[in-house]
Amino acid sequence: MVNKDKQCRFLKGFTLVEMLVAASIFVILVFSILAVLIAGQRVCNDGETQMDIQFEARRIMQRMSEELIYANPDNITISDTQDAITFVVPSSYNYTTGNIEWGNQIQYFLGGANGHILLRREGTNTAVIGRNVSSVRFTLNGDRVGIQLVLSKQSPSRNNLQVELNSQVSLRN
Repeated sequence: MVNKDKQCRFLKGFTLVEMLVAASIFVILVFSILAVLIAGQRVCNDGETQMDIQFEARRIMQRMSEELIYANPDNITISDTQDAITFVVPSSYNYTTGNIEWGNQIQYFLGGANGHILLRREGTNTAVIGRNVSSVRFTLNGDRVGIQLVLSKQSPSRNNLQVELNSQVSLRN
């Protein structure tokens, strides 16, 4: 008879309290893992957005610098708000007279519906140079043009990310 009681004791199931404790621990563990995964996804999204706007800022800065390097400091006009620059670059060189022939005026300025698009105008043609531009600032100091470019964008996790680039372009002409 003692043997039968020992068997019954080992065949007993879990109590309700034991089941609730085990389920609670499992739920806490699942939510902890989920929170870590969500945080990792947010960091990844922010990093990707930061890389995108950083690449865009470098591309815009390089494009403007490559063109401004050929400008003549005497033919550069910067707006009073310093967010637009107008200049001309050489179109050809007259070997007979030794004179540089200048092309159309080129202008970089902020525009678009919300004012966050950097545009390039040459003559009657206007082209988009970059988007998500919060501000651009041009300065002229002798034969150097300073450019301060700020891009910002909201990541999928709703964080506002920003990149600022500064450059000095030494003019050749």
